[in-house]
Amino acid sequence: MESLPNINPIEFELALSPAKIRVMQIVQGAMTVGVGLFSLVVVVLFFTNNDERTSTGDIDVLSSVNTVFSMTIYFGVNYIYKKQFAKASIEKSFSRAFTDRGGKIIASTPAEKYFQVIFTATLIRLALMEGAAFFSLAICLIAVTKGVAQIHIVYILNAMPAAIFFLFSFLTFPTKESILNIFQQKIRQLS
Repeated sequence: MESLPNINPIEFELALSPAKIRVMQIVQGAMTVGVGLFSLVVVVLFFTNNDERTSTGDIDVLSSVNTVFSMTIYFGVNYIYKKQFAKASIEKSFSRAFTDRGGKIIASTPAEKYFQVIFTATLIRLALMEGAAFFSLAICLIAVTKGVAQIHIVYILNAMPAAIFFLFSFLTFPTKESILNIFQQKIRQLS
């Protein structure tokens, strides 16, 4: 397979249109808002539910599953993210056309294709982390609606993956500078 095209940061920056950045921002923002709204439901139910049932057996099992699942996701997501920037993965991406649903080419230049690699890797990472966040919040929702979380507040710790997702999403919110930084760190190192 031929080597990857070598582009400099200025070429990449010129291909980084405000519209492309806005799409990344909208996707990440929407994912974060979804987790935020679900979190709000859990908080409201926590303060309004007065159910007196306190059986914790199923919540204990779900909490254990949440811990294993979330840890697996958070360790695995870094591996998967880094793998997206491996030379073989990028070469595979470059060997195919980047098209939208209608078949229109959305990335034809090397800089546009590198952007698509960054966008895809970011989206995969966020989607996996969002899954862990929603799973953790679902367990909190069950604990709250059963009245267990109000009596045994420790069960609210199941929301930690959601808190981590929020923090991560805010710290990695896409800007022109952050996308250029990913290009510098991940893709330029392949040249």
